[in-house]
Amino acid sequence: MTNPMLPGNLPVGRRIRNRYQVVGYLGGGANGRVYEVWDEWQNQRCALKMLNSTNFGTWAEATVLTSLHGDYILPILNTDEEAGVPFIVTKVLENGCTEDHIVSGVGVPVDQAAEWVRQAAVGIARVHDTGLVHMDIKTGNLFLDDDHRVLVGDFGLSNQMNANGIALAGGGSPETMAPEIAAGQLATVRTDVYSLGATLYHLLAGDWLNPALRPISDWNQLMAAVAAHGTPRPLGEVAPHVPVGLRAIIMKAIDPDPAKRYATADEFAAAIGARSRPTRTWTRDLPCTGHTTCFTGTKAGASTLKVCAVPTGNRGRHVIESHRVPAGRRINPWPEATAAQLASKLSGHLRQLG
Repeated sequence: MTNPMLPGNLPVGRRIRNRYQVVGYLGGGANGRVYEVWDEWQNQRCALKMLNSTNFGTWAEATVLTSLHGDYILPILNTDEEAGVPFIVTKVLENGCTEDHIVSGVGVPVDQAAEWVRQAAVGIARVHDTGLVHMDIKTGNLFLDDDHRVLVGDFGLSNQMNANGIALAGGGSPETMAPEIAAGQLATVRTDVYSLGATLYHLLAGDWLNPALRPISDWNQLMAAVAAHGTPRPLGEVAPHVPVGLRAIIMKAIDPDPAKRYATADEFAAAIGARSRPTRTWTRDLPCTGHTTCFTGTKAGASTLKVCAVPTGNRGRHVIESHRVPAGRRINPWPEATAAQLASKLSGHLRQLG
């Protein structure tokens, strides 16, 4: 019986480089396809990514990739070619990636999202120290180890910088791509800083930085839309529970002007680590039945609070209800807001309750 053919025309049981036996298909995208393989030399499961294209310089210096190591970097076990197609081999991580933990329209708890991206920024700073820019930082490329710490992976589009800190751009993912890359300009470390900021925005908002990109299928049109994207929508408008200080950090990282971003990934990581924290932590919940959006606020030594935006049925207006839980005792006032006012009024109300 013929072994089943997997995406990318690799059958189960196929041996690559007389070493890696294909076990199954893990997923893929524009940059390549990832297979679960069995490493017959090391007797272990691995993830092998067959790349759709090579990038400038990286494969001439493959030892740079295999030498990457340290905190928050997914170890690269091997780089090689099969019939002229380059591939990268890494560990298989059972906890997936940060994207797997995003609830659509809800996101990830604030402190968790911030810590994951802080860790990623520390790892990316180490990558920059080796002379590489990553070029494809996104939620799907931040993997989680057994302790749910981030390991930055997927270096298939990484590229070497010259003595002036500039690298040729070889693509990326539109949801976190810096506008200068889509416009055909060169990459720097600030390109990766933008992608780190866009990744944190995604984790907190529960959606892409620019959701209008999702339905665009034509690559040229997609790049034109990314390049033309001006000042991003303020995070507070889509995630009013995120503290003001953290919002400002993210908005600086994703400034369309590279000169206005953090100069290094280390600076971005330090800003996240040193951010001010409110006394009450707010988490966005799945909405209660009939509600538009809901939040739970916790504070050491104090009651847990529940805040919900409830439609009144009158031209998009909402009332912002607040209760103590589990008692359900009402907290006054219950302000009203139009659809246009809702995010700002929620943000102010959550701060007042904090």
